[in-house]
Order: sequence, then C-alpha cells, then structure tokens
Amino acid sequence: RRPYMTLGFQYWMHLGQPDELVAKLSGVTERGARCLSVQRQAFDLVVKYADFLVWSSRKKNTERPAVVNASDTMSIEDAREKCREIFEEYIDLHKLMAFDSAFREPTTAYYIDQNRMGYPKYFTNHGLNWWLASIMSTLGMQLPLLPLLNDTGSGGTCAFWHAPRTNKLWAEFKKPENFGRKFHAIPALKRLKRNSFGSTIMSQNDFFGVKFQPSPLKFATAMLSERNHVKKKFALYLERLCHFFTKEFFCAKAIAVLMQENADNPQLLGFRSCMEVIFTEYRTKEGVEEETFQEYVYDEENSRYDIDRVNNILWYVGITKDKVDIKERKQARRESKKQPVKRSGYKGSKELLVEVEKLVSEGKSQMQIFHACRGKKLGTGAEIFAAVREANFRKTAT
Repeated sequence: RRPYMTLGFQYWMHLGQPDELVAKLSGVTERGARCLSVQRQAFDLVVKYADFLVWSSRKKNTERPAVVNASDTMSIEDAREKCREIFEEYIDLHKLMAFDSAFREPTTAYYIDQNRMGYPKYFTNHGLNWWLASIMSTLGMQLPLLPLLNDTGSGGTCAFWHAPRTNKLWAEFKKPENFGRKFHAIPALKRLKRNSFGSTIMSQNDFFGVKFQPSPLKFATAMLSERNHVKKKFALYLERLCHFFTKEFFCAKAIAVLMQENADNPQLLGFRSCMEVIFTEYRTKEGVEEETFQEYVYDEENSRYDIDRVNNILWYVGITKDKVDIKERKQARRESKKQPVKRSGYKGSKELLVEVEKLVSEGKSQMQIFHACRGKKLGTGAEIFAAVREANFRKTAT
C-alpha cells in the first residue's frame, strides 16, 4: 500500500486547499499511531480524498457554461454514461448508510443500553471488520469500507439482533426517515430506558456456534461451510441489510436524494438533466404520454414518487434488474377493488369487542389481551379469542 499512499499524498499537495489539508492530516496522523485496523482506515481516508481531488480538478477543466436545455449539449450516450457515474457514487453512499442502519448504529444503541460505553469504539476499530468480511463472503457485496481480513481483535462484535426485545429497535431503524441516522438522533430511541433489550451480550463466535476463528477472513470462510442452523441464525443479519436494497426502499431513496441536486454532494449533481435527456428516447420507445421526466415519475395525486415508474426508467438506463408491467399493475388494482368485501360472523358482546379493539390498536399481544379481559370479567376464553379475531379482521379490512 505504500506506493498508493505516496501517490495519494502527492495529489493532496498539488490539488488540495490548505485549510482542508490541515483537517484531513489531523485525522490521518491520529489514526496512524494506533493499531493496524485503524491504520487501514487512515489509508482509506488518504485514497478517497485523493480520488475526490482528482475528480474535482477534472470537472473544473471540462466545465461547460450553463444552458437552459441540457439536450442541446448532451447526447443520449453521454447522458447514460454520466447517469451511471452518478449512481456509482450514490450506491456507495447508500451502502454506507445501509451498513450504519443495519449494523453500526444498532450495535451502538445496544451497548449503550447495556451501559458498556467503551464498546462502540471497539466496533469502529475492530468489530466492523468481521461484519464486512462476512457480508463479502455471503452476499458478494463490496462496501466502500475495506476490512482488515487478518485483524486479531474482535472487540465490539456481538450477536445484537438476537438479543431479547430488539424488534422495537429494528422497527425504528428500518423506517425510511431514519435511514443512515445516528441512533441518538431518532426520537423514539431517546425515550428508551436502561436494559430495554435484555442483558445478554454474546460474541459472534459464541452465538453462531462457529468454533473460534482467529481472523475475520477465517470467520467469513467458516460461515459458508457451517451447518444450516448456523446459516439460519446469520441470515437474519443479512436480511436486515438487504431490506435497504429492495425495490420499494432503494428506488424511493435514490430518486429523493438525486432529484434534490444538493450542493453538499457535488458528485451527485447533474442527475436531473441527464434523466431529461434519456427520457426523450425512453418516451418515444415506451409510448409515454408525459412530456418531462419530472411529470413521469412524480405522482401528483399521492404527492410522492411512483416507485414502479422510477424502477422502469432506471431499468432502461441499466441500473435496476427487472422491469415492472405498469398496465398489469393497474389491472390488478382494478380487480382488487371489484372483489366483494368479506363479512365476519361475530355475535359476541359489543363491550368486549370495544375493549379488545382498543388493546389491539395499542399493539398488545393475544395473551396480554386475554389476561386483561379476563381480569375485567368481560367474557370467557372462547369469547375473548373470537373478539380478537374480529378486531384483527376489522383492522385489516380498513
């Protein structure tokens, strides 16, 4: 890595601004005096900032004067290439935010809930290497963070999603508005009390049943060759990471970020003008009635983006895998509206049903509802369970 480090610093000297270099160098020197894993993070910082400086200098040299209509100066192929470049940058950003929401921030919240304040620092220095290596071996996903595969420290790594009562933690992190946010910036998590998620802390090796592995590389390799019950336990962590790459979540987040044209991310600028150029060809081939890209992807009735349309035009560019049949989707919606509404045959007490509906709306479990209603002597066990079924039926019907 020494030649790349030297080349990176040369780009820093020739292309960087003095005030920015002072801040960046302080981060590099602070990491350089620590363990090997943190030194790897310093190397990543040097290379990434050098890449950004080279990109910025090339953009200044090839900058064109602003025009009213981007199609006057950009061909379809140039627009496609530029759009793919922008998406490469966005996907790296999306991966980092997904990793934070699925691993880093839940781990931090869990350790702080257990009053182990020093462990989040160990996750940043060592623990993330084990997760990054496992993600690479199982999903084949390369994140912008490079793991130290021969790291010998496993501090800050635990089977946090299998701790008791972490479902409410995941319910907050999977929300689109909390994507990539620090856990202490999520309002619902500020009100949590100590020991809200249970008190058991287990390391990766202890929990998954894998024999002790001395490095992230050997641990990730063992995850591929272990028995099915081990893979099932580990699948929960991968499923929660993949949640942020589903069509509904990824397309909605991507279009919302890229259409903003935020100056804080200069590498993402220009997406809207590129898509307007591509849309002229897409509109002709697909027989679209809308005249602009903005009109096509934005659903004015619901005041949100049409995810299926966003997916289709990204498929046309070559970013998403599958195309959605819009006509078939509309036909399915019409048929679902024509289907008669099913009626329930509940004939029990109205007082019992009102109480059960109240408890169901509060998120109570079936046994909690049973004990609450039995305590108030509102009915027998069979009547209470019948009222629960009726309340759930009405809730899904509405």
